[in-house]
Amino acid sequence: MLYQLLKDTSERCPDNIAAVYENSEYSYRELLRLTDRMADSLQELGLRRGDRLAFYLFNSPQTIICYFACFKIGVTVIPVNYRLKEEEDHYILDHCKPAILISQRSLFSQIAGIMPELPSIKHCYLVDSEGEFADTLPFSDLLKPSQGAASHAEIPGDTDAVVLYTSGTTGKPKGAVLAHEQMLAHTLNHCKLVDYQSRDKTLVCLALSNNFAFSHQLLSAIHAGATLVINAAFDAGEVLEKIETSSITMLYMMPVMFHALTRQAASRNGPIANRLRLAIVAGDTTPFVVFDEFEQRFGLEMCEGIGMTETQIYTLNPLGEGKKRGSVGLPVTYTEVAVQDDLGNPSPVGETGEIAVKGEIVMRSYLNNPEITAESYRNGWFLTGDLGCFDDDGYLWFRGRKKQLIVHDGSNISPQEVEEVFYHHPAVFEVGVIGEPDQFEGEMVHAFIALKPGAESVTEEELLDFARHHLADYKLPESITFIDALPKGATGKIDRKLLRSSD
Repeated sequence: MLYQLLKDTSERCPDNIAAVYENSEYSYRELLRLTDRMADSLQELGLRRGDRLAFYLFNSPQTIICYFACFKIGVTVIPVNYRLKEEEDHYILDHCKPAILISQRSLFSQIAGIMPELPSIKHCYLVDSEGEFADTLPFSDLLKPSQGAASHAEIPGDTDAVVLYTSGTTGKPKGAVLAHEQMLAHTLNHCKLVDYQSRDKTLVCLALSNNFAFSHQLLSAIHAGATLVINAAFDAGEVLEKIETSSITMLYMMPVMFHALTRQAASRNGPIANRLRLAIVAGDTTPFVVFDEFEQRFGLEMCEGIGMTETQIYTLNPLGEGKKRGSVGLPVTYTEVAVQDDLGNPSPVGETGEIAVKGEIVMRSYLNNPEITAESYRNGWFLTGDLGCFDDDGYLWFRGRKKQLIVHDGSNISPQEVEEVFYHHPAVFEVGVIGEPDQFEGEMVHAFIALKPGAESVTEEELLDFARHHLADYKLPESITFIDALPKGATGKIDRKLLRSSD
């Protein structure tokens, strides 16, 4: 189903530029040709509907080709976030068991040593291979013309399209399973909501493994025949340059990215010349100062929404009149949003409760995790773990996080995952990790550590250096507080409320 987005657009406007990356442009005709070749190659390798392919890549045209080639033949895509490190990559790849891995040298070098421990991966291709890694092949092999005409059956809408991993309270990443029909419905709704046009240029600087970029930029732009201007990763200077020189009309970024962009723009005298018509911010609470600075520099008011990997954006402020700064807007089309008390009853207007979501945008399940899936639903509602309230006009206001997840720079961090790393240090007796509010990055990771007797000479710097080898940089604590013992609740679990009050 999702493949049809690319095919239809390629037939409607084949010469439109689909993607711009570095100094190269790809028309929709060319993108479809490369996608079809890869789909044929995957079939020749024996992949069929329900099999899985993982990619571990920075943003690039190859990322787009991987997605749509898999969509064509019903292979499920597992995009692995390029910000992760070896232990996290190992868990995800072992958990989802892909048959094929697509990567690149700079990232593959981090996981080459664990490949023998991942027997499900039968073939590994590198987009920039020069033969330095054993048992890998060049990605270009997948783009060679097929030896024969491959047959492609129509893909049912309930076929798994992607598994997007997000951290969970269990301490390990959870794979949210999203089907073709869900992603298609959301794409069509979003294109209508923001009036995506073929003349639009959307700047991609979030990882395309992130649902925000994947669904709201990649799929939506392809459907509209718009142009994806691709950054390998976020860099405020590069983003500003492309806004000025590449006629960018649409931005989708996290609050911390918008803040970095406005700081970069502040070095210029006066407003920034641009053709922006839409700037959507989501992923965390946005400080008012960021709204003000962006509007001052770019002459455009940002539009705030809220969503998560499991649900995509489920509320969004109106694009024209009617924005309420500080709120996260109104429910999007075909989506029900409720604020509920602990028993599942609707909370009165103005009263804070847990945000719950229902509709076709909500994930089907967590991969290989029926227990956590069941716990995430109540009476048909998906429980987000976030707190909020509605006002008299039906606008949703975000009020904090019910779950223990730490959200830093739009990325979910499990306290248990960070704690587990520190527990492997021989000097650590107990550790508790919390999130501390930060105006621009949502929350900062902070660790409380009790050392073993005789290990009092161990320093904060030593412990952080140890953790740095096992955690992605954004999961690393900003600081450590040493205490004699961690406070416990009645059940013997760490009392995080007391940790916060003692900080």
